[in-house]
Amino acid sequence: MTGTEIQKSGVNRMVDTWTEAAKVRRSFKAGPRLRKQRVLSTTAAIFQACILLDELRNAMGAVGLPKDDVGAAIAVVTPETPDKEDQVFVLPVPQPQKLPNLFAEMAKIERPENVLSLGILVWQRDRDPKAKDKAVVWAQPFLLGPRAEAALRKAREIFADCKGGKSTFN
Repeated sequence: MTGTEIQKSGVNRMVDTWTEAAKVRRSFKAGPRLRKQRVLSTTAAIFQACILLDELRNAMGAVGLPKDDVGAAIAVVTPETPDKEDQVFVLPVPQPQKLPNLFAEMAKIERPENVLSLGILVWQRDRDPKAKDKAVVWAQPFLLGPRAEAALRKAREIFADCKGGKSTFN
């Protein structure tokens, strides 16, 4: 098979070099890029993150990997206003029995600040010795544009150790 034939057939020879965790990650990161804003309430964003985290944990378990090697978080950002500083908040999604704590934390942030749901952050550990990256963070954005991209970059940095936090960007 020539290089041109491989491209036309869609065969990906790199698949054989991927770890099991990388295959799970690839299945969740694949698909078309976001082309328009998805303006979600913080409650809807939390539910979306819970669903994604559950699906990821099930996918990890299906290939024999520890389900605790994935985590998710909600990233929210203050709106673009002249009197507010650009702030991004990262709130990890806890175990289901502790979800009321996440809603309470989100309510604390929303009271003094009006916030926008920026996206879902996902953290994954890869324990395979062949893995190039031992921990990976990626984002599934809800908002588009340069400001949202800058905020998501900062949010990914915050979530690199699978913990939440708050920071400024820009």
